[in-house]
Amino acid sequence: MTFKATGPGLIEIDPSYAGAGMLKALLHNFDFDDMKVSTLKSEHSDFLRTRAVPLLAENRGRIWLEGHASHIGMHDYNVQLSRKRVQKVVDFLTSNGIVAKQIQPDAVGDSSSASRLKDDELDRSVAFVILQRGHFDPPPPRKTPPAPEVTTQFRLRLSAEITISGVPRIRPPRGKLGGGPAADALLFEIQDVEHKTSAFYGYSGLGMGVGVNLAWLSGTDAGPWNYFTTSASMSVGDFGGLARFTSAGGGNYTINYLNLLGTPPGVDAVYLKINTGTTYGGGATTTAGPLQRVAGPMPAGHD
Repeated sequence: MTFKATGPGLIEIDPSYAGAGMLKALLHNFDFDDMKVSTLKSEHSDFLRTRAVPLLAENRGRIWLEGHASHIGMHDYNVQLSRKRVQKVVDFLTSNGIVAKQIQPDAVGDSSSASRLKDDELDRSVAFVILQRGHFDPPPPRKTPPAPEVTTQFRLRLSAEITISGVPRIRPPRGKLGGGPAADALLFEIQDVEHKTSAFYGYSGLGMGVGVNLAWLSGTDAGPWNYFTTSASMSVGDFGGLARFTSAGGGNYTINYLNLLGTPPGVDAVYLKINTGTTYGGGATTTAGPLQRVAGPMPAGHD
């Protein structure tokens, strides 16, 4: 990863911690991959100096810290990165007279993120809670989703398809071929074979195509499973991104290729020939566009 400045430090305060000597806040929008940065952003240090230090001064309170990182990068590195961010806060507090026994730091990397984004400013953060002295029990742990299950064994099937090809620019006369712009709208189910979980993805692509007679409009019903293996382990919920779909033929005689380019870092793009259901219409199209997760991961159905 490469360092990238992300603008001013941001602060989010939890209003439910409004009692005397209490404060709960999230310092977020740390710079991207700030492993080698030793100082806090001025907005974060100003907030700690004016709001946190007075509550902790003269051993009046205790503070619990938890560092976080976004999903980009390997988990072990993200734990180190979140630990580095927590240490910046610890160093600032101790330089302002807060003693180590008042501070309880922790770092969890990307394991507590509930964001669907690979990089979310709320995940590049340090959360903290301050309680008055005498509250010796740490605050209740946050309920966090378990780490996603990963595998290299998957299967995919087309749930539905609508294709428009050669329209509206060139309408083929009866018995003739016509070509022009093409648009695909497809729904795929991808299943983690090992853990029996599924995610559903919508694909909308634009490209070029040809059709015969009224076959510029075609549809395909649900198809069979197509098994494939990824180059490295990943979650069934992480296939979103750019994709390309190529199809030719009609009825039960179609050839289809799907290229999934939006795999996570460290996982090669997936290119596979797939069987689909019966196509009502005919022609040939190749389109490219986004593949977006619309549901799941969830327990897979029985079939």
